[in-house]
Amino acid sequence: MNIRDMRVALAAAYEPGSLALADEINDCGIEEVFQKIPSEEVIDVEKVYQSLDEIGATILIPEDAMWPPRLNHLAAPPVALFVRGDVEILSMQSLAIVGTRNPTQYGLRIAQEFAAGFVD
Repeated sequence: MNIRDMRVALAAAYEPGSLALADEINDCGIEEVFQKIPSEEVIDVEKVYQSLDEIGATILIPEDAMWPPRLNHLAAPPVALFVRGDVEILSMQSLAIVGTRNPTQYGLRIAQEFAAGFVD
């Protein structure tokens, strides 16, 4: 398996934003961390690539030239980015509103108000 395949498998095996995973990757490297995934839990990366092709998406990893370098300054940078659309937009100045995957109605409303305020 190459580095890209290992990163795809790690992205599937671990919750995004894991500080422990980020620290382990920094300390040991992708290859060693990947080896710790039980073989029965390693996903079929070819199926992932096929699914991404079907929806017109791609994968970026830190080793890619198009990887947004600002992500490297996060406490827990992503193992990989699954991108759909214009990858070059990721190199532009941007702002993100980050929250839970299961927001309350109040949380949704506040996020919408923040977003509208930033656009204005």
